[in-house]
Amino acid sequence: MEKNNRKEEAEKRETKKSIRDNLIFPLIVAIVSILLTYHFTAESVQKGVVETLSMKLDYIEATDKIEEAIDEISKKDKELKEYERKSEELQSKVSSAQNASQVEYHTIAIFKDGQKTEDGIKNGWAIIDGKNFYSENTMNSLLGHNVYLDEVNSTLSFNSDGSNNYKETKVALEKTDVLRPGKRCTVFDGTSSDTFSMGSSTYNTGFSLKSDGWYYEGTALFDLSEKYSKISFDVGNINGDSQGDAVLRIYFRKATNDKMTFEQEFELQGDVSSKHVEINLNHYCDMTIELNHIDEGVEYGFANLVLEY
Repeated sequence: MEKNNRKEEAEKRETKKSIRDNLIFPLIVAIVSILLTYHFTAESVQKGVVETLSMKLDYIEATDKIEEAIDEISKKDKELKEYERKSEELQSKVSSAQNASQVEYHTIAIFKDGQKTEDGIKNGWAIIDGKNFYSENTMNSLLGHNVYLDEVNSTLSFNSDGSNNYKETKVALEKTDVLRPGKRCTVFDGTSSDTFSMGSSTYNTGFSLKSDGWYYEGTALFDLSEKYSKISFDVGNINGDSQGDAVLRIYFRKATNDKMTFEQEFELQGDVSSKHVEINLNHYCDMTIELNHIDEGVEYGFANLVLEY
């Protein structure tokens, strides 16, 4: 009986050991494993945080240095541009000094038709780069009336009547589109080598009219558009074989709906180099100039044509 009791107690102890070995030891191992894992994981995390912070700090430091470098480059770039600007200014001044005009001033006397009218105009004449320039006082004394400088419009004007008038009151015919060639009319606009001569003068602007008999007149048409008050010109027989006399007839259309009507005529002599003619336009609408010749053909030239407003 006692023996059996001891056996049962031994079996109980063995059973408890087995339960301890099978339950408690694995639990201890698990707990140790968890602790070790936590320890190494925390250390790894801590290490990772330290490395990340270190990298961030290095980046921040590097960024600061880059910004400092950019600021320094920007500053140097501004200094370089300022240097280049000053260098260009200096070069411009040097160039201007090298290209400065050579000026010589002289005192001048005024002669009109062989008679001395004024003497000793100081600095009245200047030589600039080999070209002659005359002062305003010199020009006023020579012309007898003042010349007028309009500094705003950069114009210099002179009126023989002494009036101070800056407005344009006259215009050369070739600077307008007024002339329209009619029959047997040749226009010279100054853009080619074509010229015509009257007496000793040769012209490259103006026009010529040719008449081959009374019924074969030459005509020039003028679209006046009611703009002009007067026209003046020189007319003469063009140098050549035909030196006959002629008649110059003037026709007007006074208003748009009016008919063209005869106004006046001028006799032209073939042996006269040129004749100056002035015609009142009275702001009419149109004008026709007609050249007529009774016998053999003639050709007359028209030059120095000026329209007045």
